[in-house]
Amino acid sequence: MTWQLFSPDLPFLNQITVSQIKYGFWENAVTYAPVISAACSLFGIVITYMIARKAREISSEQKQIAQNKLDMEVFEKRFSVCLSFKKFYLKTISPNIEDYKYFPKLIEEIETETLMVNILFLEPDVEIIEKIKYDLIELFNFRIDHTNINDIFKNPEVYDNYEKLRKNAKEGLDKLHSILRYYSPEFVKTLPRNKLSTAHPASPDTPPPAAPAADQ
Repeated sequence: MTWQLFSPDLPFLNQITVSQIKYGFWENAVTYAPVISAACSLFGIVITYMIARKAREISSEQKQIAQNKLDMEVFEKRFSVCLSFKKFYLKTISPNIEDYKYFPKLIEEIETETLMVNILFLEPDVEIIEKIKYDLIELFNFRIDHTNINDIFKNPEVYDNYEKLRKNAKEGLDKLHSILRYYSPEFVKTLPRNKLSTAHPASPDTPPPAAPAADQ
C-alpha cells in the first residue's frame, strides 16, 4: 500500500510517495525458505530412518523367537530319547518282578525314540547313543534270566556280572546327560538359575523335633 503526499503550500511534498513496509512472519519466512526446506527434508529423513530401524529390530526379534521355538522343539525330542533310556534303566534295576510287565512297552519306546537319532544328533554322538542302547538291552536280558534280585546278591559271580552291566549302563546314561547339555538351546543356557535349598522337597529346611523317648 502507498500514499501520495499533496500540499498546495509545499509543492515539493507532491514529489514524495509513502509506502507501507510489512515485517510479518511470512514476509520474513520467504527469505529463509531454503533453510526451512532443508531442515524439513532432514527431519523427514531422520524419521524414516528411525521407522526403518525399528522395523528391522522387530523383524529380528520375530526371527529369534521363531528360532528359539524351533530349537526348543528339537531339544524336546532329544530329551525324550534321554528320558526313555532313563526310564528303561530304572525299570531294569527294579527289584520288583511285577515291573517287568512294562518292558515290552519300554523297549518299543526306545526303538521308536532312536529312529530319529541320526537326525537329532551328530554322528559321533549317534555312535555313543547306540552303545548306550546296547548296554541297556544287555542289562535287560540279564535281568530276564535273573528276575529275583535277592538271588543275584547271594551269588558272587552273578552279582559281579550284574554290577558290571549295571555300571556300563549307568556310565552310558551319564554320557547321555552330558551330550544333552551340549545340545541345550543357547537361550536356555543363559537363563538365570536361583540357588535352591539342599533340603528334601518333602521336608522343611530345619530338622523335625526328635520323638519322645519310649518309656523303659
